[in-house]
Amino acid sequence: MVGIDWSDIVRRRKWLYGVGKWSYNVGIDHGGADKARQRSGSGRTVTGGLAKVRKGRRSSGETRRRRKRPARLRRVWLSSVTDERDRLKNVVDELKVQNNVAAGGDLVNGTLFKELESCLAKKESYIKELETNLGAQKEINSHQHNELKGLNERLNNEARRIKSLEREGDRLRSEISLLESKLGHGDFSSANTKVLRMVNTLAVDNEAKQTIDALQSELQKTKEKLQAVEELKKQSGDAGTLVDSYISGKIVQYKEQIATLEKREERYKTVFADKISVFRRACCELFGYKIVMDDHQRSDGIPVTRFTLQSIYAQSDDEKLQFEYESGNTNILVNDYTSQPEISRQVDIFIRKMNSIPAFTANLTMESFNKRTLS
Repeated sequence: MVGIDWSDIVRRRKWLYGVGKWSYNVGIDHGGADKARQRSGSGRTVTGGLAKVRKGRRSSGETRRRRKRPARLRRVWLSSVTDERDRLKNVVDELKVQNNVAAGGDLVNGTLFKELESCLAKKESYIKELETNLGAQKEINSHQHNELKGLNERLNNEARRIKSLEREGDRLRSEISLLESKLGHGDFSSANTKVLRMVNTLAVDNEAKQTIDALQSELQKTKEKLQAVEELKKQSGDAGTLVDSYISGKIVQYKEQIATLEKREERYKTVFADKISVFRRACCELFGYKIVMDDHQRSDGIPVTRFTLQSIYAQSDDEKLQFEYESGNTNILVNDYTSQPEISRQVDIFIRKMNSIPAFTANLTMESFNKRTLS
């Protein structure tokens, strides 16, 4: 809205009113003076001389000028009033337009404000609904996460148990095979018997399982027959003789099968020993560590495989690294060598922080190599 200085308007109107009044009075006075002079001039004589005539001419010139002055002032006053009227009219028009615009703007603003309030209320209700759904979903996710965590723990425990049972089964099968092979020779001794666990292929393992199952079945049948023979011996001596001959034939047959299996086992042992020896030498030459593997059992009964590594650049036999492998996890064991400050610092950096055993062994190999070559 345009600011209006009402005091200025009032001052202008007062000034214009004063000018008009003054001009009107001046016009009346001058007119009366002229008429009076005309009446007085008519009564006088013409014999006033040239001086009076000149004086009359000057007075008549002044009279004309005085008559023209009120007319000029009236024109100025009229022009000022007209300008003031036009200015006030423009101001009034602007005020009307602004009032109309303000009224329409207020109406539009009121409508928009109501619409915005309605949208805001809808948005707030929608946000509250989303927050409620989000809280419920978080509770569901938390419950599912706890269930999943419990299932993962159970799965890991079952996987460890299966691995343990598989190893125990392999160990028992190896012991059974060795005991059955030695049983026919009579040279079995628990003091000097060593159980060898070889890494067999799937076909060889299946064949060995089938052979063991067949031998166990035949052994059970033989036991049953021996029991029947013993009963027959008690009843008849001749029948006992016939059964003895039958049993002797079966024993010879079983001995031949056992001899064949022993030859096959020895052949497998030779081949596997050669392959293992080549593999160990290759690992030593390629990676710079001699690797010795053996099986241990923890206090909780879970069997683990232990690997002992010794660098070819080691300066003493005490410089050994020991790792335990169980269910896909490999952990380093603390000994006198790894307890040294320098080695312990490398274990913290490479294994515990970076989770990289190869980086640890490689860095240790380079340090041992530098120490040995520089010395």
